[in-house]
Amino acid sequence: RVILDRAWRYDRLNISQVREVEEVERRAEAELALSLSRLGLADRLALLDMDGILLDGRYVTRLAEATGRKEEVGLYLDNPTLTAEVRTESLAALFSGEYQDTFIEVAREIPLMEGAVEAVIGLRKAGYRVGIVTDSYQIAAETVRRRVFADFSVSHLMRFRQGRATGEIMFSPAMIHEEGCRVHDHCKLNVMLNLCEKTGLDPSRVLAVGNGENDACLLAAAGNSVAFRPRWPELERIAKHTLRGSLAEILTVIE
Repeated sequence: RVILDRAWRYDRLNISQVREVEEVERRAEAELALSLSRLGLADRLALLDMDGILLDGRYVTRLAEATGRKEEVGLYLDNPTLTAEVRTESLAALFSGEYQDTFIEVAREIPLMEGAVEAVIGLRKAGYRVGIVTDSYQIAAETVRRRVFADFSVSHLMRFRQGRATGEIMFSPAMIHEEGCRVHDHCKLNVMLNLCEKTGLDPSRVLAVGNGENDACLLAAAGNSVAFRPRWPELERIAKHTLRGSLAEILTVIE
């Protein structure tokens, strides 16, 4: 920042340099260390999925509609023949060249789930540190985090260069754990394990909320878990509670 300030004073500042600094800062925000710094002295954790939980819809679907890629995205989304990693990389490649501002605008415009803000604020008042854990992009997760007043987010990093997506994805290192999930290479369960390991919290102090098959490992291991409007029927058996109304009903579960 000092270098950029001097460059501006001597009329040698280029907008591409500013963009590069912003990108470096975004990559730093994707690290687990930043999430931990936002936790402070956490007594309890609440880990919530983003799509279909905090957002009333799926981010990548809305992004595809906004960029005219709905048909292409449909070829990869929920394709059972692809691994989660291949699907994530393929979807990211489709958005190569799209403006960074478009990613942010879509995340701002998707309606929030009924009771989303009330749920997050209520959890925080009850002593929880609230985090968004999603397989979507960090640029969207951070936008939604600010909208609902959550404490932190864990997600994959879409790379940008000079304000446009490169189509490359960096998987969240927090979703990897040497002694974690034995089924998936990148798993939300590993996020909980990493956070508990770093903070000293026991998994029994964690509330997990999800709605899909990719949430199953986390919900099975968390001390308290909610299948909210589940898209995968088996999740109702795995979770300790099932809710289909307002997200704010989570507050009755923790009581």
